[in-house]
Amino acid sequence: MTDAARAEEFITGYLLDGRGGYRKLEQQAIGQWQPDDGLLWIHVARSSKRGRVWLRDECGIPAAICDALLDDEVRPRTLVANDSAMIVLRGVNLNAGTKLEDMVSLRLWVEGNRVIDLRHRKLRRVTNVRNQLALGHGPTSSGDLLLELADTMIERMDPVVDHLESEVDQLELELDPNRLNEIRETLSSIRSRTIRLRRYLAPQRDALTRLRLENLSWKTSRQDVRLRELVERINHTIEDLDWVREHAAIIQDELTSLESEAARVAMYRIAIITGVLLPPSLIAGLMGANISGIPGGDSSFAFALLCAGTFLLILAEILVLRFFKWL
Repeated sequence: MTDAARAEEFITGYLLDGRGGYRKLEQQAIGQWQPDDGLLWIHVARSSKRGRVWLRDECGIPAAICDALLDDEVRPRTLVANDSAMIVLRGVNLNAGTKLEDMVSLRLWVEGNRVIDLRHRKLRRVTNVRNQLALGHGPTSSGDLLLELADTMIERMDPVVDHLESEVDQLELELDPNRLNEIRETLSSIRSRTIRLRRYLAPQRDALTRLRLENLSWKTSRQDVRLRELVERINHTIEDLDWVREHAAIIQDELTSLESEAARVAMYRIAIITGVLLPPSLIAGLMGANISGIPGGDSSFAFALLCAGTFLLILAEILVLRFFKWL
């Protein structure tokens, strides 16, 4: 098989041994698998045409479920059909060269002895679970495999939220009237990332809650307890994001206040300057009238005296303004 053909591989299968380990299956062996053979974990390349055909025509999943799994834009949800469940989860993007807040999806079809996941790109959290299996410490059932994947996706969000909290705390400490534009841009970025993360966390909480409440034969009471813990962790993360959003709103109010104060001070200074220069402007206007009878019109010292008088007038105005504490 050529390298190009290998790159086109659309399906990968792992047969879990029920003791925390696994062995990889070739594509032909995946087609020959029977439920009695053990738990089968299948990766399908969602971007591959052959993968889409296999999912629709060969794996036995209902057509409506296939359409939902292959949809380009999906939000976290749980959909139960008979004793199986479709679960769509979202997590932060940990792939190199990407932004953490760019959410990636994990689309799962879970049965008693088979788990199918669709991916558009390599997911580090899936690799982590596979590494656990390679060490013999991986999940032993479909419910445990689902929980490991969900737990890893939720866990990866914690550092991102912590970073947002640190950013907004630091931003509050660095409030400076001379850096308003820079602070505003940083604050806008924080609020945008917070909104994107929260947009998917709330429905993800609802999806896992729905899964916990469903009566599925392959799901145990122990797994229900763990699902409840995952829901509580998501609730905590959502509360942290709400705190970041509210804290950012407070900083935005402070920015607005600083801008208003800066504008008020600027207008006050302009008013003071205008008030101080108004009497000299009046004098200059009167003395500049092109009519006869202007005092000092015939004196060579008149201009110097006018300047000195104007300076003394300005000085007197400043003293009066300071006396009344207007300056």
